[in-house]
Amino acid sequence: MKAETLGAQTLRLEDYKKVNPIHPTGGPDGGKDITAETAGGLKTVGACYFPNKADEKTFVKVCEKFSDDLAGALKNNAKVFVFLSNVQIADGEQKHLESLGAQNCHIEVYDLDRITQILNSPKGFALRFQILEIKMSEEEQVSFFNSWEMILANELSRLSEHVHEMKNDMNENSNKSGSEDNNQEFQIFRQITTSEKKNFKSGKFYKILSAC
Repeated sequence: MKAETLGAQTLRLEDYKKVNPIHPTGGPDGGKDITAETAGGLKTVGACYFPNKADEKTFVKVCEKFSDDLAGALKNNAKVFVFLSNVQIADGEQKHLESLGAQNCHIEVYDLDRITQILNSPKGFALRFQILEIKMSEEEQVSFFNSWEMILANELSRLSEHVHEMKNDMNENSNKSGSEDNNQEFQIFRQITTSEKKNFKSGKFYKILSAC
């Protein structure tokens, strides 16, 4: 189902780790649609509620589904429960849902407005096209590539720091056996990262992303 796929990808965009949709095409899920972890390593269970009929979008129906899914999350020893829905849930209603699990686990509610906000941001443009087939406008394309430029720059900076750490470790172990092989591997790795930096600066990453 697109609901589980959208839910899982949304959690990835929100920096959840080890995101795993359980039977997205249908089948028994053991009381959980999605399993994941927070950035801090807390066990997370996600549930998706994407009804099509208007009478299924009332807050009463939302509460029923939320309560059932929360029970499944607690049964699976979740420390965080994420409820994703295409229903617009008012702030007061969200607080009520959050209070239902306050003593047992942390609650996060992603309603229609919150999911829409994510999909209409640069990080969500690709997912929006994948699920809803909504193309980017020219302005959104500029915003998308600018955001990727920042992401790639941060990754290159992180990679450069890692290379320096590797070099320092190798220098400390220079008198040990195999140091010559290690230095050779380091030189190869440095050449690769230098090449990647040149590609980034010359705009080749834009061509790669455009072809995706």
